[in-house]
Amino acid sequence: MLRRIGYKAKIYSYRNTKKYEVYVYSKKLASILIEKYKLKYGKKSKDIEMPLDLDALELLYYIKGLYDGDSSIYLAKVRIKRKNKIYKYLLPRITYKTQSIKLYNQLLSILKEMKLTPYGYYDRYSNTYCINLDGIKNILLFNQLIGYLHPCKRRRLKHIIEKINHIRISHLYYLSSGPRRRRSA
Repeated sequence: MLRRIGYKAKIYSYRNTKKYEVYVYSKKLASILIEKYKLKYGKKSKDIEMPLDLDALELLYYIKGLYDGDSSIYLAKVRIKRKNKIYKYLLPRITYKTQSIKLYNQLLSILKEMKLTPYGYYDRYSNTYCINLDGIKNILLFNQLIGYLHPCKRRRLKHIIEKINHIRISHLYYLSSGPRRRRSA
């Protein structure tokens, strides 16, 4: 792709991993990435911020890139205690982590504008700011509005959505099967 637009690139892959590195030697491309998209070079993790002059489509792809690179999607095991009973269930969750408080605050407000309900907190053990999208509604809305470009994360999201739908359908089937009869002893 880079060669088609006139840039020479070298691509390196690592054995037994899904990691690739792309090296592009171009001052013009570097200045575009640094000036327009606010990408930093060197040690950057604590002072990253979103560019302010992106149109809606560029912002969407910027957020997709953030989530593709630094998020995880999984079913969290949750325990809730109510009325002296402990309830256990699986909660679908997408977690994004960053060390930059500026990026954390910007992303949190953008997700709220998109009608998602993010939960943000500071994790002092990993020294990161975390944004969680919990629950079925958030996962489905994330898939509809943002989604993943990374094929592994896209498959994982699809798998979790299918699992959620299966659980909801089987739960509805159980509820609609009528009252359960007690066995007489």
